Amino acid sequence: MRSLEGGEVLASDTVTTGGRVITAEVRSGHRFDKRCYSDDALVLVVTGLSAAPISKDYCSAYGIGWVKLYVDAKGTPYLFHGVFVGRGTSVRTEHADVYRLKTRLDELGYVFIEGFATQYETYRYTYEVSTPPEGGLIVDTTLIPPENPEGCCEDLARHQRFRFDP
Repeated sequence: MRSLEGGEVLASDTVTTGGRVITAEVRSGHRFDKRCYSDDALVLVVTGLSAAPISKDYCSAYGIGWVKLYVDAKGTPYLFHGVFVGRGTSVRTEHADVYRLKTRLDELGYVFIEGFATQYETYRYTYEVSTPPEGGLIVDTTLIPPENPEGCCEDLARHQRFRFDP
């Protein structure tokens, strides 16, 4: 799939709120920074917030990225943007940057998703998003340790709760 602005669409999500159709995409083919390997240079594009698309160039290990849109109880859209950091054996991590979407990307924080426990095993956090009636998002995470957790994860929280807005 090719977008109008070039680059292959690697991931996308769409929501409708307040009469607006909002789409978030991760696209390849954007070389913006010499610090990125060419395969790692991506762009996040969000349409439907303003007249022109909003874009953000970034690096993500091995050119992997994802997006997930949520709408809170008051109709405010939020974006979870999956980013991978690091290259090589046992150094890659994954997290989701969290943005509130008004007329721009308002970065609120991030939720850690995956890291390495040992050279060959990873631990992950699963997450569930809920939308309380007063607005905003609540994100509950649960640690999923590796199959052989010896020496891993004692210092990691088993469950965490994050509140984004209001």
